[in-house]
Amino acid sequence: RSDSRSIVWQALNNGLPATVVVNTVVPAAASGGMQGLVYAGTNHGVFRSLNDGEDWTTNSESLSGTSIHTILVDFRSSNASTVYVGTDVGVFRSEDNGQDWGGTASSLPRGKPVRALVVGANNYTQLYAAVDSVGVYLFPGTSGGIDPSRLLVFLVVVLFFFLLYRLTSRGQRRQRAFLKPEQSTETAPPER
Repeated sequence: RSDSRSIVWQALNNGLPATVVVNTVVPAAASGGMQGLVYAGTNHGVFRSLNDGEDWTTNSESLSGTSIHTILVDFRSSNASTVYVGTDVGVFRSEDNGQDWGGTASSLPRGKPVRALVVGANNYTQLYAAVDSVGVYLFPGTSGGIDPSRLLVFLVVVLFFFLLYRLTSRGQRRQRAFLKPEQSTETAPPER
């Protein structure tokens, strides 16, 4: 960490195992979370610091058996207490500042590392995951049901096709009405 605009750096390894490789570091405060809370994603799971990186700890559910490639602190949650991590085996979520972890986005390809996570689209209700050598996946997030903006688009499309149907059927009726008098004069017997 540097407190002098990158002029002087100090090592903050207290509590990290000697064999650990740190892949990413994310301060919770950057997304509106608790001051002093910092997450480190490593090749041995998630480590947390409550004092700006001075000391690192882990808990029993630290995901120690997997490599953490990316960490996303969810600014939408209360005090930014929800955290997502992208790992070698998918995406995990914690709703208590990284203490307990559960799986999420189970439809991701198995055995492919998740390299990046971002929240966006439709009022930030979706979670995007960049999966190694596969592509980008979308997880619905916490939208809670029908999105009004999608409903509006659906109604506009239905209205468009309804109006198109009415215009074409009206045009067909006019064409039939126009053709009938001609047909009747052609088929009528000649007058004497």
